[in-house]
Amino acid sequence: MFVKHVKRFFIMMLAIGFSVLGSSCSNPLGFPDQGAVQRLPAIEQRSKRVFTDPHGPKAGDQPEGILRGFFDAMPAGIQSDGFHVARDFLTRKAASTWNGEALSLVIQGEPTFIKKTSDMKFSDGGQEECDIKVQIHVKGEVDNRGQYSSVSNGSIQSLDFLLINEKGQWRIEHAPDVVVVSDSDFDQVFRQVTLYRADSFSHILIPDVRWFAWRDWRSLAVKELLVGKVDWLGDSLANLNERELKLEVNAVFEENDKTHIVLNDAFSQLTHENRAMLVHEMRMTLGDGDTNYDMVVTAASQQDYSREDADLSVQNTYASSPMYSLSAGNIVSLNSSAPLRVGRVEGSEDARGFVFGALGGAVLNSDSRVTCLKSNGASCGAMFDGNLIETIAGGIKNEIWALGVDGRSVLMQEGNGSVQRFTLPWLGDATISAIAVSPDGSRLAISVQSGPMAGVVMSGIARNQAQVPVHLSDNVAHISSRSRISMLTFYNDTTLIYVIGGSSQEDAQGFQQIGPGPEHAQRLPRAQIKSIASGQISNGLRLVALDTQGVVHSISGALDGSWVIADTQVTVISQR
Repeated sequence: MFVKHVKRFFIMMLAIGFSVLGSSCSNPLGFPDQGAVQRLPAIEQRSKRVFTDPHGPKAGDQPEGILRGFFDAMPAGIQSDGFHVARDFLTRKAASTWNGEALSLVIQGEPTFIKKTSDMKFSDGGQEECDIKVQIHVKGEVDNRGQYSSVSNGSIQSLDFLLINEKGQWRIEHAPDVVVVSDSDFDQVFRQVTLYRADSFSHILIPDVRWFAWRDWRSLAVKELLVGKVDWLGDSLANLNERELKLEVNAVFEENDKTHIVLNDAFSQLTHENRAMLVHEMRMTLGDGDTNYDMVVTAASQQDYSREDADLSVQNTYASSPMYSLSAGNIVSLNSSAPLRVGRVEGSEDARGFVFGALGGAVLNSDSRVTCLKSNGASCGAMFDGNLIETIAGGIKNEIWALGVDGRSVLMQEGNGSVQRFTLPWLGDATISAIAVSPDGSRLAISVQSGPMAGVVMSGIARNQAQVPVHLSDNVAHISSRSRISMLTFYNDTTLIYVIGGSSQEDAQGFQQIGPGPEHAQRLPRAQIKSIASGQISNGLRLVALDTQGVVHSISGALDGSWVIADTQVTVISQR
């Protein structure tokens, strides 16, 4: 921290020294105007900054100083002040048109400021002008609905700014409608909010992760719940707002330690079932999953709907499945204090994949064919019409999802029922390496190997009244742009874990990610990993990894806990 302050002090003194030598855009601050641009390595921030009191422009600030001040003030606009200070760096005309709510760019490292020309410029009105290009390394984007999307690794973008000298003071005349936020400050600027949305038949609540400005996250969350439609979740969601239901002006506020929500009178025209579900969605969302969150919901007519969801029956939580391993043909439960044999699968010594639960499961054999398993491990026949399968994953109930060896076919079969095939219109010519189904069965995570969607994407799973999958959404959310993803699993209903590489212990890298959202490093066991999964071990949710020596490792406690050995001499672990 001391080194960082010294460096900033040195840069500030250097800038002041240059400003004494000149006062126009003819390179007063030492902008590079020829040759290759070099960037100093950024100093990693070890602590979060709190953007509560950004400084406005100072008299006599030169163009780069004005632009740097603008960049420093932008994050505070999201977090606290609504861009009040940021607009002070703009001309009156620019301040009236610049839209800081349109798009936020999440960057890695520090911006690089480059003056476009060393020649002095003047506008038609005789004002001195200065063009500056700012280069940034973009990792992700947050749109005006709080939806995060990943940007391809190494994406260097340029932003163009025009500054003019008004009566001796430099101000920004043109700025793109974006806000730039450092990845190290992301959590301080944005609040993660999980919107809980009813599925198409109101059986369950589907988590929809958003990132909203801290200053008004409650209002933004309720507005998005009322919008209802989410492209990448498609028909998996119910449409509860059929009456043009909207919030009243300034209608989400805190009073007497309670959140108050005031809706227009269209709310009273909804069916009781839809009103109850909307109130429950708001309660779960604003309470971060708390079914007892206390709030006040009224319509413009002053009618109180705060307890409209009192008798609602909907699944709010999802129990994780016990973890099973397959060892020398034996199915072993790892959920007790000691490994417990619960069944046997004949001829599975060279199995490549395995899914198992209380209702049975499936085994992917060495010949790439899948066998259905009863609850005792006995065979209940061939699955997927004998098609060759690359990998399998468990869904809800006794669903087995599969990826064909062509890397493009996604199939599902429950027990020995009929086989369902799903189309992925967005896939193009790309191939898939791994799939995983969310615990609630509403989303399919997919690892794409190439093309514009390379990385991890997520698709909504639309189901019928009987909770049988009928199709995948036509659109997807781009979760990660990492290439070479070889393993993928849901740790819980919102967090994905994936591994890139894996051909050697040194090559493998693990990541955890609230999807959609920024990624974070995930520590892996000190071994060469061949598969990962999550499930109950010793009655606790665990991230599990199987290495090439047949050792099962699990993380004790949270994802930043220590890896311990849970089993040995294992062939495969269950991917449910």
